[in-house]
Amino acid sequence: MVNLVADVASYQPDTLAFFQAMKNAGVKAVIVKITQGSNPGDAYVNPKARNQIKYARQVGLLVHAYHYAKFHGVADAKAEAAWFVKNARDHGIGPESVMALDVEDKVHKYDVTEDSNAFLQYVKDAGYPNVDLYTGASWIWAKRVDRNRLIAKNLWIASYGVSQPGVDNVGTWQFRSDYPVGGEGIDMSLVVSILMLKLQLTHKVSLIHQHHNQSQCLISGSIRLVLLGLRKMGHLRLIQQSTCVGVLHCNLAS
Repeated sequence: MVNLVADVASYQPDTLAFFQAMKNAGVKAVIVKITQGSNPGDAYVNPKARNQIKYARQVGLLVHAYHYAKFHGVADAKAEAAWFVKNARDHGIGPESVMALDVEDKVHKYDVTEDSNAFLQYVKDAGYPNVDLYTGASWIWAKRVDRNRLIAKNLWIASYGVSQPGVDNVGTWQFRSDYPVGGEGIDMSLVVSILMLKLQLTHKVSLIHQHHNQSQCLISGSIRLVLLGLRKMGHLRLIQQSTCVGVLHCNLAS
């Protein structure tokens, strides 16, 4: 079973039927574009975001948010982060959600890592601990985004027409821009780490015993696969697997 995450903007519908089709297609979460630029500047807010968030939640999808970057320089990056935070709060995005920065615009013809870190740190300081950065694999290869210096470690990478994202240890891989849902072709990503499905794990993992930081977790088959994948990526230390299928003794790495 794959864990799909769709990202939506004003180009996509904001109807209940569309989000129900998404749910029926196996999508687990959506990342909704909230803002672009800053005020002063573009001062853009997605006019469909409120309904997109409402209907995504209504059908049981997890909801995260993203901002499309146009900044140039640290001060500009902080201004855009303030605009994002203000409007995310206004749209009911809580601190449990992922707040992602979309860095792909043609204005960024330089190493954008410092500016991105200024943005991400502002968002974290504003009470949103789960930050992420979206960009193309080629930007990582060219060091236009230097992941070794980047605050966000999860990474949401776009790479199409290939069997792997082309960047090691990414959190989320946007593998198609034309995934069919409800008569639309939309951007679709595959979750390969815990961040975008953190809430799902919180809901589905039932802690039935705890001793210090070791827990016995009763988990469904799909979540078991996610946890085993996390072990390979270093996000989870498997202490013992019982003979009872679906029961793990595990420590979550900090």
